[in-house]
Amino acid sequence: GCLQLEMPLMWFLLDTITSRTKQKYILFDDLKAFCLCSGYIDKKDADKQFLALLRLFHVLGLFAYYELQPATPANNWICTDVTVFFKELSKLLSIPFYEIKPDSHRATKQFKTFGLISTQDYPALFKELGISPDVLTDWLLQVFNKLHLSTKIKSSPDIYFMPIVLPNRSTEIPQHCCVIENLCFTYNFKDSPLSQDLLDIPRGIFCKLAVQLVNSDRYEACPEESDKSTIKILGNGLELYLIERPGRIEAAVLCSEYFFSDEEGLDNKLKKLHEQCKIIKTDLTSGIENACQTILGKEFL
Repeated sequence: GCLQLEMPLMWFLLDTITSRTKQKYILFDDLKAFCLCSGYIDKKDADKQFLALLRLFHVLGLFAYYELQPATPANNWICTDVTVFFKELSKLLSIPFYEIKPDSHRATKQFKTFGLISTQDYPALFKELGISPDVLTDWLLQVFNKLHLSTKIKSSPDIYFMPIVLPNRSTEIPQHCCVIENLCFTYNFKDSPLSQDLLDIPRGIFCKLAVQLVNSDRYEACPEESDKSTIKILGNGLELYLIERPGRIEAAVLCSEYFFSDEEGLDNKLKKLHEQCKIIKTDLTSGIENACQTILGKEFL
């Protein structure tokens, strides 16, 4: 006799699509047209059916599709082999362990030292790290933004900042910079013996929180004065240091010389500082919630 196995229709559909297209990256409209011509989706409701199919393949870890907005022909790509996507991503994230050579390109040195990727120099960086030339680099950088792995430097829109790859160097915080107690977020890890009244935050939240803040209009990153556990951010005349310590994330605030005017009295200065700290606390709370959702899903809260 012969061995009979039941194969889910979805797996058969996936295998058929990937084997016939024979492309690791394919445009949204091209793959939709292929599925339409092959009869995998109905003409009557093609858009909704195709989008539901893509989202399912993405959730199952088969395709990489991130619904970048606004969707344009330049960024509306689908990776039909998610292992290819994560393989290339891992090469970038492993830069802290990469040994810089005497002939290494300046883009590689810049990325390893400050976590910066320039849109002008990234081809040299990707080539040196062994990233496949078939990878759609512009799309990949936009996906990093969508995943909150990177953010654009506002003063230089052609430069991306990835705090997750910052090295373990010691960033000095100014002596007169105080850690304000009500800006500290204490957290514990799942199944930790620590007190249960603390806020549960997943690992990896620190860098995503920094990206969330910098993505807003109020803040700008300082990669040259940051490291893996201390990220300096400027905003509204204040210097904000995000500090990751065992069991907590601290926010240390320092007023710049431009924050107060000479005419302001002490009471007004304290009131102004208090109001700004309330804004920072609100932004940090919102940033943590959003960052947790990107890791655990919208059901987290």
